[in-house]
Amino acid sequence: MNKSQIDISVIVTAHNEGQLVHHTMRSILRSIEVAEKAGIRCQIIAVLDNPSERTADYFERYVGGPVQVEKINCFDPGLARNHGIKLASGKYVALLDGDDLFGSLWLKKAFGMAEKSENDCVFYPEYVITFEGNQRISKYKGSSDAGFDYATMLEFNCWNSVHYFTKKSLLLNNLYHETPLNSGFGYEDWHWYCEVLAKGIEIKIVPETCVFYRKKKQRSRLDVHVNYNVISHPSKLFDYKIFENFCERQKPLFKRRNPLVARIKDNIHKRAETKVRSYPRLHTLILILVDIAKRLRRRKPEMLRIQPWLLEEWKGINAIEPQIYPDKTLLEKIEVYKIPPSRIGRHYLELCELYGKNVSHVFLIPWLKRGGSDLVTINYIKALAENDLARALSTPVQDRLPGERLFGKRIAEGLHVIAQDDRILKDPPPTIGLLELADSSVNFAVRPWVNAADYWNVYFDITEKMKKRFDAEGITIPFPQRDFHVYDHTE
Repeated sequence: MNKSQIDISVIVTAHNEGQLVHHTMRSILRSIEVAEKAGIRCQIIAVLDNPSERTADYFERYVGGPVQVEKINCFDPGLARNHGIKLASGKYVALLDGDDLFGSLWLKKAFGMAEKSENDCVFYPEYVITFEGNQRISKYKGSSDAGFDYATMLEFNCWNSVHYFTKKSLLLNNLYHETPLNSGFGYEDWHWYCEVLAKGIEIKIVPETCVFYRKKKQRSRLDVHVNYNVISHPSKLFDYKIFENFCERQKPLFKRRNPLVARIKDNIHKRAETKVRSYPRLHTLILILVDIAKRLRRRKPEMLRIQPWLLEEWKGINAIEPQIYPDKTLLEKIEVYKIPPSRIGRHYLELCELYGKNVSHVFLIPWLKRGGSDLVTINYIKALAENDLARALSTPVQDRLPGERLFGKRIAEGLHVIAQDDRILKDPPPTIGLLELADSSVNFAVRPWVNAADYWNVYFDITEKMKKRFDAEGITIPFPQRDFHVYDHTE
């Protein structure tokens, strides 16, 4: 086949899958067969990144045949995909990991939807069925679908793995970042989705399509990332202006709190909690009722209702992977997974608004104390300072989160701690200005707004902190002085 005539390049990446990749290849060939009956021309590129002996031996059967086999040694799934993308001859590219499975209709329907699309988009299957280590079914939403929340991307990858379909040209402009294990960075798929969203590229769902995702019981790339405590590369999606723009589009989903209302609610909750804790039996009863309510909410129906087309796909894949079959027992027990709403998206935006729009890094930590997450957080902060990526650290200060005391003596030299006092009201903003050109000083006024009950405590604390900061910076307090000139009138 002339490479210039290819419509779809299917890129499968493999490493240590062994004989599992045989199921993957059979699912690809089956989906290609359906696509070719509709006149869609396809090619397969297998990128073997530092393959195990069994994996390499399996692909020997394809050498010189319809599958283009490429062996590389970059030890990085993202770079392996980049390698395959650059070799692709098709107008479109469909990616798949070496242990996952295509549904039979995936390539045909994704191609049909892509050809009708006016804009360059990323196309994703409607359902992902997880098997082996975890039995789960997930129905996905596109980035423009009702109910999708961009803020969720702060905590969760809203599209699992790389089984998507898009133009080769789009991929060449959005290649994967390098994520070697010793770099401390990972979750390359999650980061890739964030980056394309930041550019305004839509993720669209292809109706009546599915893929099958193998969640290995051990030694998966995801498990390695978790064990190594890696983090995702910084993404432009979470730059303040870009993130705010997306959140503004979703006002019904993402409502910012009025600071005064939020403070009143928080005070009510704290007082109620304190009152309840003073009655141990009542407190225990409430905890039991809350636990029962959570269990009832999680309870699934006796039988999961599956659309006929999906049930047919699910049964059909059994001929390729025998451990997958939607019997009655599985449908009664399988988890129906829904991505939960973001718990921190609103707070992240509020922090950006409060501490400045040019903030480079924000750490959202639910509980910070010695012996907890403080060491991990401080290590991240030290790394930023040592690489000249951060100059100041801003920490909220509360009774249970003593920012200055916790961080002051434990961070890298030259990194200043700016303690933020939550007793100071956000609205109205503080007044800071030049007050007076005095005889021996230039006087500035710093007047934050606080609740009446906090006035004197905040006044004393701010005055003390300003004096200590001036001392640390070598700024002396001027004092009144006069020059006396003595004249000797005898001369």
